[in-house]
Amino acid sequence: MYYNDQPPEMIFYQGLALRKLGRLAEAQAIFTRLVDYGQAHLNDKVQMDYFAVSLPDFWSLMWI
Repeated sequence: MYYNDQPPEMIFYQGLALRKLGRLAEAQAIFTRLVDYGQAHLNDKVQMDYFAVSLPDFWSLMWI
């Protein structure tokens, strides 16, 4: 994902809203895409892009 991509939590909430509206097929498609993306990138190695515009959020987790 890139800095200008929609955050996954927003995509998740979009799916919840569609489900609440009774648009179950659309909601299921969103949830399926989220799971597929997660499974496809589960073992990706994180590397810094030298020309990145901003750092990803995982830097804040280093100090936990």
